[in-house]
Amino acid sequence: MVAGCSDADARPGALGYPLPECPKLDVDPCDTRAPECRQRLLELAACVYGVDSAPDVPIRVVTEAQLIDELEAADGEQDDADDAAELEHLQRALVDLQLLAPGALTEGHGRIEALVDSVDGVYRDAEHGIALVDRGMPKNDAESNAVLVHELVHAIQDAVYDLKAWQAPYDSDLDTLLALRSVSEGQATYAQFRVVFAMLGYDLARFDLSGPMDDFRSRLMRSAHADRSPYTASLTTFPYAAGVSPAARGWRASLPHFSASRFEAPPLTTWRALSDSYALALPEPDPLELTAPDPDPDFIAVGSSALGAFMLELFLGSQGFDAETARSLALDWRADRLWVYAGPEQHTGFLWQVELQTTDWGRSLDDARPPPAGVVREHRGRRLFVAGSDPPPAFLLTTGRRFVDAPG
Repeated sequence: MVAGCSDADARPGALGYPLPECPKLDVDPCDTRAPECRQRLLELAACVYGVDSAPDVPIRVVTEAQLIDELEAADGEQDDADDAAELEHLQRALVDLQLLAPGALTEGHGRIEALVDSVDGVYRDAEHGIALVDRGMPKNDAESNAVLVHELVHAIQDAVYDLKAWQAPYDSDLDTLLALRSVSEGQATYAQFRVVFAMLGYDLARFDLSGPMDDFRSRLMRSAHADRSPYTASLTTFPYAAGVSPAARGWRASLPHFSASRFEAPPLTTWRALSDSYALALPEPDPLELTAPDPDPDFIAVGSSALGAFMLELFLGSQGFDAETARSLALDWRADRLWVYAGPEQHTGFLWQVELQTTDWGRSLDDARPPPAGVVREHRGRRLFVAGSDPPPAFLLTTGRRFVDAPG
């Protein structure tokens, strides 16, 4: 739910208040199960997003179980034994980094269950359209209508930008994925804000949405920190939380409402997305490519990814850092890389290297909680490495120590 604030100068009326950009369109809530309601909301989504027309998109109401089955089939995880084995090693690494609860990725297809549990609707693609999750609640309130508008905006984005093709040239790292999604989710969330508040009777020509959006961002960020699996929680919190304010700044009262610049030059790291979200205009960190560990004949590389500034923030939260310090250090992020290996007898080896721009790790990390058994955490200057698991393979410790001991 995005609504939750009022303004003494723009108190809501009993019925919906027309949007300034769509003065002729009805903004009273309707029953999203009705075709005529869906068509009306499609027209509203097109108007708020600033396009002349919107694509026809299939819309279905499904149970949580049905959506989980559908997304599992599309994901195809259960059909690929190699992927499942790699997922076990990634899970072990993330558990030891205290970014994941045991079994969260592999038991009952945890990633998909966590996603479905935290959303009210999903847009998949032009063919499969939108699935709205039926949790036994009415679908004729402002929040349900605004959720459908959110998903309809994704259908419009897909028609205009081809979302899969747009993401394809960029890295597949988690850091980049979250940053890119902050563009599409941020714009859809801002459209959702405009619609829900108009439907609740607020005059958006006079009511300032920045307060409710700041509260929304804070709530989602706290939720990610409090989750037992912040790694998976980031997927359903960060893109919305970090993306909504930049989307609001890019919105215009006259066509086109949203600037295409966010799609043409998107943030490629969560560090940049965080900077944009808080309007900090920080200069880009100097580029740094971290060197992979030397090969070891007993271990096979099964994955590598940049986790990024936001995952660093969540990691620090799991180590006992207060939220302000964790955010400050995340905004000082320069580069990071996680490598995951499979060894004999299902031994997982991992190495995570992190470098900050200016801050000496020793001032903060020495007072943090100790790492779990079987995990080594060492730092020097602006550099940190964490290696595992139980015990860390020697070649990963050698690489980590070479990294933190190198000049620079």
